[in-house]
Amino acid sequence: MATKAAFKRLTREYQNIQKNPPPFIIAHPSETNILEWHYILTGPPGTPYENGQYWGTLMFPPEYPFAPPAIRMHTPSGRFQPSTRLCLSISDFHPKSFNPAWEVSTILIGLLSFMTSEEMTTGSVSASESERRVLAARSRWWNSTGGGSHSSATPGVTKTTKGINNVKAGDGGLKFRTEWPELDQENWAWMREHRIDTTSGQILPDPNAPTKCSPETSALRRRPNGSAPGIGAVMEGGHVAREAGQSWARRNRMWIGLAVLFGYALLSRLRIKDVNARKAIRSHVMRDVRRRERLAGLKRTSKRDNRTQQAAAKSQGKTSDEPKEQRLVLGSASPSSAASSLIDTENDSSYVSSKPRRGRPLRWSAGYPMSPQLNPNPRLLPNSWFFDPFCSLPGTSELPSMVAHLVYYWKSVFVPMTFPSELNGQESREVELMVRSSFSDPGSFFGLMTMCAAHRAILSVDRLDASRSSRSNSIVDDPDFCIMKAKSIREMNAKMRDPKRALSDEAFDTIVNLLTGSLIAGLFDEARIHLTGLKRMVDLRGGITDESIRSASMLSAIIATDVKAASGLLVKPVFPLTWDAQPVPQDIQQRIQPPDSSPAHQLGSGFFSNMLLSSQLIRILHVVRDIIYYSITVQTNPAALQPADNHFFRVLNCEAEHQLLSYIYPEDQETTSTSQLTIDIHPLEAVTRVAAIGFLNNFLIVSPPSSGLGRALTSHIVSAVENCKLSLLLTMPKENFGLFAWALFMGAQGSAGRADRPWFVERLARVAIICKWQTWDQVSRVMSDYFYVPALHGMEWRFIWDEAMAGYVVSADES
Repeated sequence: MATKAAFKRLTREYQNIQKNPPPFIIAHPSETNILEWHYILTGPPGTPYENGQYWGTLMFPPEYPFAPPAIRMHTPSGRFQPSTRLCLSISDFHPKSFNPAWEVSTILIGLLSFMTSEEMTTGSVSASESERRVLAARSRWWNSTGGGSHSSATPGVTKTTKGINNVKAGDGGLKFRTEWPELDQENWAWMREHRIDTTSGQILPDPNAPTKCSPETSALRRRPNGSAPGIGAVMEGGHVAREAGQSWARRNRMWIGLAVLFGYALLSRLRIKDVNARKAIRSHVMRDVRRRERLAGLKRTSKRDNRTQQAAAKSQGKTSDEPKEQRLVLGSASPSSAASSLIDTENDSSYVSSKPRRGRPLRWSAGYPMSPQLNPNPRLLPNSWFFDPFCSLPGTSELPSMVAHLVYYWKSVFVPMTFPSELNGQESREVELMVRSSFSDPGSFFGLMTMCAAHRAILSVDRLDASRSSRSNSIVDDPDFCIMKAKSIREMNAKMRDPKRALSDEAFDTIVNLLTGSLIAGLFDEARIHLTGLKRMVDLRGGITDESIRSASMLSAIIATDVKAASGLLVKPVFPLTWDAQPVPQDIQQRIQPPDSSPAHQLGSGFFSNMLLSSQLIRILHVVRDIIYYSITVQTNPAALQPADNHFFRVLNCEAEHQLLSYIYPEDQETTSTSQLTIDIHPLEAVTRVAAIGFLNNFLIVSPPSSGLGRALTSHIVSAVENCKLSLLLTMPKENFGLFAWALFMGAQGSAGRADRPWFVERLARVAIICKWQTWDQVSRVMSDYFYVPALHGMEWRFIWDEAMAGYVVSADES
């Protein structure tokens, strides 16, 4: 049974396909089940499938568009197994990589593109071009006759159309005729015109054409010379018939054997005499062999190592059965326990057999346990072999120690701090991210290491409690950050000079990683440059809604990075959302809703009842409340959640932050410069909007307060609070002080250890005096009407309140 969201989405997509059908594709839902779609792919010209009629089904889950469909192709094509589920990035084999913005037309275009390629996957088959052309010519016959099983209707017998997931030869074409009646009539007319046998699919002979006899029959019908046929003539005719019935190879077998013998003797003398040429060929072949061994997790041992092991065994009085020749063994584990667990996981067959994928810095799926140390002791770090035993990572030949330390930091610190709210037990994702990053493009890899170096630098400086200016200078002067950024920029420049790589997926990965590294370091001038370049690249690729960007899985990285850059600059995002805002499905709401007795039910009630806030902002804050409910469920009852919920709320988090940034701007406003447009909103709404943006950066994708993005968000809250004078609040209902105090708590939380912290605490003390708050219990009850969760904020906000009550002198410069 389809949910309301799925029914509405599929209905709209059917209307869009009817208005603008994609080339070579037609599709429609079943009349009895909107989740069951039937499609016809017409073989494109210039391919082995030209003019073929390929029928298949898309079986959508009830939670679509937040889960992908099962894809099958029933017509034999020589590319896919008939009626078999296909393993594609757009199918139900990979639900976590599915993007809700993808539509039915997107899925079918991707299927057609994959069909015309030669990449193998689960459900695909290998066939020659001639075989595929033959199947394309027989596709109409197969669809309308069920593979030759068509028969005349029997009176009193009604055939069934059940079993859509296993449509194969044998149903007489009934299911195809039910779903495609017009095409079925055209196919039958075509078969009659071309005299196609409905049972075999072969062309029937033309009854008006002269009859041609076989060689055997013709030989038997020959008459010998002479007028008196005798025994000799009969014997001669028999010899002629026997020779005619034999194949050409059998009649000439002696000559074929001599030709094979001569060819072998000739080839044996054609040995490459150039020694350097033979070495070059062998080196090229062995390089490919070693690359495949690395991907398979195999370690090559040399003859010298074997002889050393044998000598050691003999000295101890033991015999060794190891052969002396070179052999392959599985890579041994590191002595440390952590190394052992990771190596065992990397050798898992699911990743050995799969193609390495590219990693992304701002993925919407990651989750690992928190590391006990922010900066692990270098003495405890494993050597570079632990991460890269075959030295396949970029830069390991020049800077093996630096690369190893940054990869370890990424695994143990960067990912756990950035993605803390995921479900536990996702160890396979850790390996997936490790593999994708380890075998990525050099530019993308160096960009990822730039992010890690910047993240480590801002945390190191923050621990030293440095001032704002010295912190920025320390990050810029950090050697690891400078080296990795220079290498990534060099790789990006090389791509820009190559027309074939300038708009490649690897180029987009590199620029996204560089932009993210600039945001972490707080280098917003560089961030603007990278953002301008990214916008230009997307436009040249066809725009953010182009199929090449959506099908290449770059959409999430581009939009998420753009949203974070817009939050740091407090401007409208460059790229619009490419999907429609969808409400939280009913089944997910039931899983995340707190119990009736829980005080969490009053979360956000202070926002929703405030008459000074616009309806647009209140609608977005309702979405933020659902994200908070999800985070509470992750902490208190993770067993109630499903893996698909994580992906849904990652998308929802990005969507809510994008809407908070853009809702105050006109829809036709494209510039990102706020100086060119005056935004007139109430000061209290401006405070709420900016504080909510900062609040969202503490969920799902966390920006540390000491990072460039964290410091920028705190600075934006300072500006908004300064524009909302206490004298203005005194003229309004007293409830507005609660909202104002919530924003002050958010600003104080983001400025811990910085010069801005006393500024927020001082104003909080003034609000407490006006509202006559004397105890933390009074304040916590007021904050519960806003976005305050005791389990997440209780301890830290209690410290802020204690600072406000610790004797700070309230200045009288507020007007």
